[in-house]
Amino acid sequence: MLPSVERLGQHFQLAGMDQGCLSVAGARLTNRLRIKAFACMLRQEVGWFDEAENNVGSLCSRLSTDALEIQKVRMQIWS
Repeated sequence: MLPSVERLGQHFQLAGMDQGCLSVAGARLTNRLRIKAFACMLRQEVGWFDEAENNVGSLCSRLSTDALEIQKVRMQIWS
């Protein structure tokens, strides 16, 4: 009976490691998406920043909310 209890404990320990690895991978994915989005913003023409919808506040907000939306979708897929 003891070996099966040990295996059960090992299973839960590995399941926790799985979640930790997925969490780290998800955080890296979100960070990479933010960096790529910011790089795309920096490649825009100067006039693009003069438009009302592309002011500093909305661009910062967009970097934050877009990455969070992707993170929500990722959480739904991986869980």
